Amino acid sequence: MTFSDNLKAVLADRGLKQVDLCKKTGISTSIMCNYILGNSEPGLSNLSAIANALNLSIDELITYTDKAKAPGYDPTLEEWKSRNEFLMNLVPVDMRPAVLSLIEATLKSRGLLDT
Repeated sequence: MTFSDNLKAVLADRGLKQVDLCKKTGISTSIMCNYILGNSEPGLSNLSAIANALNLSIDELITYTDKAKAPGYDPTLEEWKSRNEFLMNLVPVDMRPAVLSLIEATLKSRGLLDT
């Protein structure tokens, strides 16, 4: 699912409209419209504002799917990479290997990735 799909799903699940989210975040309706239509994706600042307004972590927002709502579900490293590609693009290139190593170690410690 794309960020746009996830955002639409959260809004629908919570009975919120775009205008409600704009009021909660201070993000203009034209910018929010572009996020909802999938014409653009938010930078870290707006992503954080949206997640906070929806009382979600950034990770919960960008992986918002039926699977992600299931109790105890943890994504594999490959699922995390594919779902969070745009978020990883916000991380400086030289830091991406370290971030992925941290995620991989966390998945291994939870027994979700073979060692």
